[in-house]
Amino acid sequence: MTNSVTLVRALLGALLAAGACPTGAAAPDTTPSSVLATYWRMIPAATFVSRSSGMTYQYANGGCLSVSPNLELTHKLMLPEGATLRYLRTYYRDEGPDALFSSVTRYDAAGALDDYGAMLTPNASGYASLLSPDLAHAFDAMGHAYVINVQYRTDDTIFFSGFDAGSARPLLFCGVRVMWDQP
Repeated sequence: MTNSVTLVRALLGALLAAGACPTGAAAPDTTPSSVLATYWRMIPAATFVSRSSGMTYQYANGGCLSVSPNLELTHKLMLPEGATLRYLRTYYRDEGPDALFSSVTRYDAAGALDDYGAMLTPNASGYASLLSPDLAHAFDAMGHAYVINVQYRTDDTIFFSGFDAGSARPLLFCGVRVMWDQP
C-alpha cells in the first residue's frame, strides 16, 4: 500500500509540475528512489509582506502584486525538519525592462545569512516563471530561520545588459512554488 501511495504522489507531482510550468525550465518529473515523497507548496504573492513599514504595494489580480522601485517582500518558509529543499520557482508578469530578484534566505541567530537559489528574472514579455537550480539543501528548522525574499530591481545591469530604470510598464509578482523531498 505504501508503495502505491508513493507512486501516486510521484505521478501526481509530475502532472502538476508539467501543467504549472508553461515557460522556462521544466520542473523535475521523477522522484529519486531514495526519497519517500516529494512535495510542492504554492505561495501566492498576495500572502507576502513588506520588509519595511514604509513600503507599499498594490494587489493586481489572481494573487499577483503590482511592484515598484524599492519594493522588498518576504514570506516565512516552514518545511518539515529533515526535508531537502530542492527548487524555488518564481512566477511573474514582465512588460518592461525591470526585474525581480528572488531567493530562499537562511538566517542564524548571530546575524549571518545565506541565499539559496538566488535568481534575477530575465526581460520577458507576458506571464512567465523562472526555476532555480537544484538546491539540494538539508532544511534545518531547529538551527535556522528561512524566508523567501523578493525584491524589485532596476540595477540588474550587473547581471544582464540592456535594462533601464524607471519602467512605466507594469511588473507583477505572482508568487513562488517551493519543492522539497521528505525522507
